[in-house]
Amino acid sequence: MLPRNLSQLRRFQQASTERRSTAERRISRLSALLARAGAEPGDLLPARTCEALIASYPELTTDERKAFIEVLSQDFGADGDEVARAVNQWQTSEDADVMERLSGQRQLRAALEPKYERLFAQIKRHQGGLKFLVDLRRDVLEVASQSPLLKNLEVDLGAVLAATFRVGELELIRVTWRSEAALLEKLMGYERVIAFESWMAIKQRLGRCRRLYAYQHPLMPGEPLVFVQVALTDSIADNIQAILEQDTSTSLSDAPQAAMFYSISSTQAGLRGIDLGNFLIKRVVSELQRDHPTLQHFSTLSPIPGFRHWLRGQPGAEDKLRADPPWAQELLNTEEERAIVGAAPWATKGSLDQILNSDWVSSPCLQEALRPVLMRLGTSYLYAAKKMGKKQVLDPVANFHIRNGATLYRLNWLADVSDKGFKDSACLMVNYLYELERIECNSRRYLTDGEVVIGEPFKEEYSLPG
Repeated sequence: MLPRNLSQLRRFQQASTERRSTAERRISRLSALLARAGAEPGDLLPARTCEALIASYPELTTDERKAFIEVLSQDFGADGDEVARAVNQWQTSEDADVMERLSGQRQLRAALEPKYERLFAQIKRHQGGLKFLVDLRRDVLEVASQSPLLKNLEVDLGAVLAATFRVGELELIRVTWRSEAALLEKLMGYERVIAFESWMAIKQRLGRCRRLYAYQHPLMPGEPLVFVQVALTDSIADNIQAILEQDTSTSLSDAPQAAMFYSISSTQAGLRGIDLGNFLIKRVVSELQRDHPTLQHFSTLSPIPGFRHWLRGQPGAEDKLRADPPWAQELLNTEEERAIVGAAPWATKGSLDQILNSDWVSSPCLQEALRPVLMRLGTSYLYAAKKMGKKQVLDPVANFHIRNGATLYRLNWLADVSDKGFKDSACLMVNYLYELERIECNSRRYLTDGEVVIGEPFKEEYSLPG
């Protein structure tokens, strides 16, 4: 499986007989290597082997990567016999002197440390090693549920990366149109919220009233970890198309009042669960305050990616619309149903989901009938829908911002009429407001009691407690 010269893994997918014999030889070599490495301190693998691994890993097939990961979890983990001996020695040293007892503690601690942790520390010292570890965890996450050993490897590797990507060690960079083309190209590929359709699109989003900031690590130069796009505006924006279509070369006032965080993207799947976006937003707020003292509001204009999916799962969502008896009392009231049928008589033959799949945005009458329904249901989803058996809100974007101390400020009608906004969130978007003096308190209330802090627009329009 894992050879001393890891470039041999490229042939791992050959004929089955050859593959089995190759695997047997690799296991034999690995066992011998481990026997030598386990008896001596220092590096676990030769430097050239580490360099070959780092260089060849991106070229491995999916099956080859799985084979490598299995070897790591099975043969580079903690030695059970060694742990048992250390535990026994620790237990029998209770009546010994302090020095012997401390020696037993050290031996137990050393026995419990998986050998792959030494390997990770060694690899990280090589050029490209940190990127290799990030990509390795991405692949480990895919298979971690298959065995306890794989899950343990995922947890240990995650802890290594969390310690490595401490906020104090990250570099904040502002990306401009003059930044290296390779970096801009990577950002175009990594963007997940609002895709860059062309080079002109990214140039526009780097215009005079736009800001783009990213975090990177000194050991991964030119590789953004997470980045955020910001629009400087005169008020809290309620429509993403207005932001994207704005003339960024001339529209910035001399005294912008609001900073709109309209897209935040994580780039490395291997860093899942390591929260960098929260720290990026807070750091960028400080930078913007310094550069633009007139700013009063720091808000997002965020998608609601789970809304339509949640809506399909509500009681009555698949029922047919009928004037009598009322359709899906759990979802609509009689007045709302009659308004929809009145605006679109054909709706009696469809479900709400089918209606939302129609071109309702182009019908002013149907828009008017659907608005109170979707705004009410959108509010319920964001404010009241919780994860099964937990206090956190169901929507992942809402959970991210509320957990980080933002206020659920305002739900916006027809805020994103793109295909993605139409399919995911029925064209709704939401503002999460970062009120600097309340961030810590809001976060504590949510994490402790599951309390969602509501902004005045929600309280006034929907009579929600705040």
